[in-house]
Amino acid sequence: MRLVRNSRVALAAAGALALGGMAMSVPPAPPPLVIVPVTLTDGVLSLGEGRVIDVDDTHKVTGPDGANRWELNPEWDTTQLTSGSVHWSLTGVAGPGILRVTEPDDSEVGGDREDATDGEPLVRFDSSDGLPDGYDLPTAARGVTRWSFDAPGTYTLIFAAQMQGEVEDRPLVAEASYTVRVGDAAVAQPQPQPEPEPVVQPSTESVEHVVTASVPPVGRRVAAQAPNLLPAAEPVETAKKVLGEGHIDIAARVVDGRLQIHVKDGTVPGKTVWREPSSVVLHVKPGAKKTIPANKDFAFLGKAGDPI
Repeated sequence: MRLVRNSRVALAAAGALALGGMAMSVPPAPPPLVIVPVTLTDGVLSLGEGRVIDVDDTHKVTGPDGANRWELNPEWDTTQLTSGSVHWSLTGVAGPGILRVTEPDDSEVGGDREDATDGEPLVRFDSSDGLPDGYDLPTAARGVTRWSFDAPGTYTLIFAAQMQGEVEDRPLVAEASYTVRVGDAAVAQPQPQPEPEPVVQPSTESVEHVVTASVPPVGRRVAAQAPNLLPAAEPVETAKKVLGEGHIDIAARVVDGRLQIHVKDGTVPGKTVWREPSSVVLHVKPGAKKTIPANKDFAFLGKAGDPI
């Protein structure tokens, strides 16, 4: 693991080359791309604000298997924390391919990593074999990682961090979401804009079907009739999607003559998207954690005082 304790990376001076009386300055190297600045302020743990990261085709490399990969070398930073350790984890990935996050071997960074793997990069996160993945970061330190995407396109990454201890009966947890645009084609697209907070209107609608029935006269026996189910007109979206805010429903619809369960995505006001449940990642944020109240109406959830 590459650790640089309590130090700053800076360029000492720009070189100059004189040719025929003309001076040419060497531009300073760009600063490292710090993705995970972990801070603790007034009892609140933070991973910084999520943002859009562009990884164009200048980051494309060819792997040993001949396949293209897009690689980025961001750093994590815990220099603002003075003691303890932070458990950093990748909890969700939505996108067209696989993300692997490794730490370079000692020969690349000149370090002395206790968990080194005989010159092989140490795999920290791998979205191909299930998430979450996580490991502990030391405090007052910085370290370099390597992100490798195996396909171009737009990805949504959700990271989380947790420290030991509690503040006012609250665990020290934080999370951040990043949009990563991989490849020239994805980078050329307009940057995604934050979705406005949806206004939820009261509704009694729970499923997309209409039931018609009539009441026969008293004493008259009639054969039971099946409900009249109207077929759904909207298509079903199967692209991967992370839903973390707004209003959604789980609804029954008739599609191609079959009753199916779909996710009704109403997170964008005035727009409804029906999604295949297997394509949806429901992002439940730490702020959703509540305590079961001491009320018999909520007894079915568990014991009063238990977290939920």
